[in-house]
Amino acid sequence: MDDLKIKNNDHRMEKKVFQVKSHKEEQKISLFSTGPDQYFFELSESNKRVKVSSQFAEKVNGGFIQKFIELKYGTMPYTKTCKHAYTLLMSGEEQRVCEQEPAKVKEVAKIIKSLRRQLKKLK
Repeated sequence: MDDLKIKNNDHRMEKKVFQVKSHKEEQKISLFSTGPDQYFFELSESNKRVKVSSQFAEKVNGGFIQKFIELKYGTMPYTKTCKHAYTLLMSGEEQRVCEQEPAKVKEVAKIIKSLRRQLKKLK
């Protein structure tokens, strides 16, 4: 009985801090909070989840918030029907970026590249 290991994969307490989803490549990059000062950075294409410090999470989240607000409120929305290139989620808000918006697509690509670079620094 002492040899039994307890594994807790209960994700009910998880809160998605932010997420960037690429529709074309079917990939997601997410930051989750599982409690006070407990954060995980997740890459869906590699099915990799890395625990990160609260300082790292706050830094990455702060940068994401700034870019999300710029994309959502600082640029004109695309009003025609479009094919979505990316979806950004933050605190219950959603921003969809259409393939027909090259400036926004380029900006989201920069966000993804920055997130990947910061995650590589952790390894």
